[in-house]
Amino acid sequence: MTAAECRETLWRGNPRPWIERNLKIKDERFQLAPLIYDTSQQYYHERIFGEKGRPLLGGAPFEAFNLKDRKARWTTWTTALHFAYAKNVPGYSAIKFLFDDSTAEDVGKIFDLFWENLSEEERDPGKDQWDTHVKAFKHNPPSSVVFTTAKNHNMGRSRTFKVIDFDEMGKYEESYEQPMMASVANAMTTETWILKGSTSGGPKGLFYQDFLDIKTGKANTIYLFRPWFSRPENVLPQG
Repeated sequence: MTAAECRETLWRGNPRPWIERNLKIKDERFQLAPLIYDTSQQYYHERIFGEKGRPLLGGAPFEAFNLKDRKARWTTWTTALHFAYAKNVPGYSAIKFLFDDSTAEDVGKIFDLFWENLSEEERDPGKDQWDTHVKAFKHNPPSSVVFTTAKNHNMGRSRTFKVIDFDEMGKYEESYEQPMMASVANAMTTETWILKGSTSGGPKGLFYQDFLDIKTGKANTIYLFRPWFSRPENVLPQG
């Protein structure tokens, strides 16, 4: 698939070809390698985008709730989504909440790595504002991704976001959750996507309450469950 075909496919609601063609990340041996979807990422993609794709811009609002194990690569995958859309789509805007400042900085570095290893043909339109918390591209209008934490909830004020992404939500300090959600409520539009993902944080907090709402049918959300035993590499062969 050509570069132009990959971008067209992304616009139609399937970002996988563009991501696997253009993004690179360090593997378990710390060697640079293409970001080819593993079994967990294939599962996320199929549940969220489906066979025909799900337009992320100009489409209906959407919410996905993911209860996962520690190495299911949800964070890498969602960061790749943000990069793919911010890089290619004018006006794309996302905010990604992490559970502490160190993690927010580390995930921002994954975003930086995607840029550093991008081919020259994909460098257009180039970077705009680019620091620890905000990554923006020179589109018209600009596109951007904000990396922050629940305690820095004011970063979500006075903006609107196409995607609001709560990462490791079960680990947020409870005292920050309500102010964060109040800020987020003002940053949503009628087309905003919401992504919520976490390992288990115990029976407490907003993530647990969301889990109960989903399991009892109170929430209109796609529920994803990716436990450790669902991945082939964690299953011992029979015999």
